[in-house]
Amino acid sequence: MYRLSAVAVFRKGPEAKTRVVTIHDDPTIISKMIDYFYRGDYDETPDKKHPANNPEYETPTTKAHVSIAMYNVADKYAVEPLMALAKEKLERRLTLAWSNKEFLRIIEKVYGPDSPPNSKLRDTVASFAVEHIATLKEIPAFRETRMEYPQFSYDFATFLIEKLSRVDRKIRQDHDNLGY
Repeated sequence: MYRLSAVAVFRKGPEAKTRVVTIHDDPTIISKMIDYFYRGDYDETPDKKHPANNPEYETPTTKAHVSIAMYNVADKYAVEPLMALAKEKLERRLTLAWSNKEFLRIIEKVYGPDSPPNSKLRDTVASFAVEHIATLKEIPAFRETRMEYPQFSYDFATFLIEKLSRVDRKIRQDHDNLGY
């Protein structure tokens, strides 16, 4: 394992003089990440008392958005166990409290420019979209979202093809088992 001393990293930079390291991320999410370092968990509740005052980031407004923001920060700082926890919490949230309207915002957050391009949350979102296709297809905004985020459309189509392939295989097996 390679270890790097913070003293060595900041020895020559402005941080050495000021003894302050500036982190350009949502302070609420950074606070939750630090909480994770101590407790091994974080609170998904959005912090409505301290909204972001930096226009570069938007304060998460739902528990799902907190988990997405947490995943992105964990990815940025290479905290893999936190990435796994954030993904797990998002999956649980989508399972327990499905909302078509919120899901469209989740697609925007996971496939938007602020999200890592190889985010494992993308597979999660695409697979949940396939599972809820019956209700999503009725929403005009879902079509617009698919057009706006072509990578989501590709991932969604890939998961849909996989599901149809499994269904087709099952039908063929049942057909063969019945002796047709």
